[in-house]
Amino acid sequence: MTRGNENRRSGTDVDQYRRKLLAALGAAGTAGLAGCGGNDGDGGNTADGGDGSDGSDGSDGSDGSDGGDGGGGDGGDGGDGGDGGDLEQFPDRKYVTFETELESDRLRFNKYYHRTQMPRFVYPFMYAKKTMMHQETAERVPHIVTEWEIVDETEIKFQMRDDSAWAVANPDDPNDINGTPVKPSDWAYSFRLARWNGLSPDEVREQNPDGEPLSAFEAITSIEFDDDAGTVTARSEPGWFDIFSEDAQISAFNLSHPNNQSLGESLATMGQDIKPIHDEAQELEWGTPEGTPDTSNPSYRSELIQTELDSLRERGEGEIQDPQNIPCSGPFVLQDVREDQVILKKNPEYFLADQINWDTVQVNIIPNTQSQTQALQNSILDGVNGRVLKPNPSTVDNLPDEFRRVNHTGGGQYGLSMNAQANEYLGDPLVRQAFNFAINKSQIAEIRNRYANEKVPYPAGLLDPVQRGYVEDAGLVDSFTRYDQSMDQGTALMEEAGFTKENGTWVTPDGDPFELTLLTGSSSVQVESTVIAMLNEFGVEVSLQKVDSTVADQRKGEGEFELAMYEWPFASHQGAWFRMIQQSDRRHRFGSLWSDEFVEEFADSYDNVDNVEYDWTMNLEGATPEQQKEFTLEAPPVGEPDGEMQEYPVWFYDTQLGQNLDEEVRAEYQRKLCWVFNYRLPIAPFVQSFEMAFQDTANWTAPEDESEWQMNLPIFQLVQQGKIQATSGN
Repeated sequence: MTRGNENRRSGTDVDQYRRKLLAALGAAGTAGLAGCGGNDGDGGNTADGGDGSDGSDGSDGSDGSDGGDGGGGDGGDGGDGGDGGDLEQFPDRKYVTFETELESDRLRFNKYYHRTQMPRFVYPFMYAKKTMMHQETAERVPHIVTEWEIVDETEIKFQMRDDSAWAVANPDDPNDINGTPVKPSDWAYSFRLARWNGLSPDEVREQNPDGEPLSAFEAITSIEFDDDAGTVTARSEPGWFDIFSEDAQISAFNLSHPNNQSLGESLATMGQDIKPIHDEAQELEWGTPEGTPDTSNPSYRSELIQTELDSLRERGEGEIQDPQNIPCSGPFVLQDVREDQVILKKNPEYFLADQINWDTVQVNIIPNTQSQTQALQNSILDGVNGRVLKPNPSTVDNLPDEFRRVNHTGGGQYGLSMNAQANEYLGDPLVRQAFNFAINKSQIAEIRNRYANEKVPYPAGLLDPVQRGYVEDAGLVDSFTRYDQSMDQGTALMEEAGFTKENGTWVTPDGDPFELTLLTGSSSVQVESTVIAMLNEFGVEVSLQKVDSTVADQRKGEGEFELAMYEWPFASHQGAWFRMIQQSDRRHRFGSLWSDEFVEEFADSYDNVDNVEYDWTMNLEGATPEQQKEFTLEAPPVGEPDGEMQEYPVWFYDTQLGQNLDEEVRAEYQRKLCWVFNYRLPIAPFVQSFEMAFQDTANWTAPEDESEWQMNLPIFQLVQQGKIQATSGN
């Protein structure tokens, strides 16, 4: 039987989430990702950025919000991971884990189009992270970036270590990569391109309200680096950085995130590779052209940058670099790419190479959950990250004794998405609330996985302890609805919404039986079937619509469903409001509280607003805070559930939380967002979920202290820290 910790955290542990974690998660509202969050860029790598969606369930994964540092002051010391001089080496040992993707495009290793052409669970071995983030404290853990400091209102400085280098697997090293130091210019050149791809400082003054930047990233006016001193420095106009909270300022640089994996958090592009585009762009005007960009004869930096990046993303298979010649800054280099395996070898130039006392990582391509589980049961795998695989309880109970299970703080909320655009009655908050009352949450937690789920312990909208703190401070928690199962309360709400019951079935105000379908692509439909049974018992005729997982994911992203199970991978919903408005994909998955037609009309109404098409979503970009106020939802006054309905501009509130607000205003906005979530239920949360990581302890050692595991996808990060080590076996 595998050994592991319980999934329930103590109140003391929960309280370790400080208010800074909220700022970390909420920065998504003001600092988007290149190709994901709009014009603000990803704060680091134009070449590498993106949303880093983990996609563990084959559906949507994480949203890629930038995160913050949990305090904008000084970063910690870098540390060196200890002295590996006396550590026994195991050159023949392989560490085996797995990647879920099988499509050939994934194996092209085109980091410029990493959403579809880069194995998400391979590149963390290849590229060193700038920093890491502890999930429970929101403290950044220094890594390649060892210190950071907000010097004053015009300057933010970062210090990088000087003892790590790039390497390739090819022993001939035809491009003379091995031993080339990882240095500030590797970050800064890509960082500049990301910033140049947005509004120039002059355009900020001319186009934005009050002539001020709309995000901390937009406040950056220049990026400087000193390879000899190991520093990257961002500068701003006097007063511009101070518009934003310290957390939002640091989060603009995409150093790390508590629950999300983004390629932009790592050093993935050598400065010398991106410098030709950088130098060519630097000769052009920094600005945004009017009308259609001229990509054939660019005169603006943004035109050239977009043209070059499109070329890199679309280049043919024959132009992709040979795997053995791909420069890697992380603990391993890419040696071989096969249809069923990816092989990596230790990077001897990595600053913790002596602590990594084994030479090979083998990433098996295992596309389905059943095969992944079998590989774990049969001890084929040495380590499995949380979120990648969640074995059922019986599997966990019967794993070999040498496997250790560690729960870490995913803190996600899983429940029902009700598509307001697919069925008009699902847009009625009373109906949404009634559905939530009909569900036995404890039963869903048990069925889904008792080791990784628990019934939501707080009212909807208050799962995150920091957001909950604002409501507790005002003495308003008891005014929030808990949605414990109650058929009577659900019935009263349906009747208030104009429904009647005939022969045990709800009939709509139009006189038709209330019939819905629940879409799923899951191989196991036990949770879905249970939810359907509960809703049927309540009087709603719900049927299961089971399709291929890829088809289901596509339909969810396009809003072609009535009901679907959905997991938002954060306890916090700060940042979710921004995503469910700005991104069509996320808006649909959250049940389309605003229609696509409304969004298009909004974009067409303003010259500065565009609804931009990306490969996976439409992104609403350029809206000013005043314009954002048009996206409202109705709810009673905060703390007065029976009060007169009023409008809440949720998009405006969410993006404003990244600003340097007065604390009373910040508390007011937080309470309002929590209240609207509780009333409108963009997702009706049934359970709170946790991530499970598994590690073989017969042939490997890993930290015993579970606090060291409280990181997103901890296996990757512990390997980067040199904390997983080979042993001679038990």
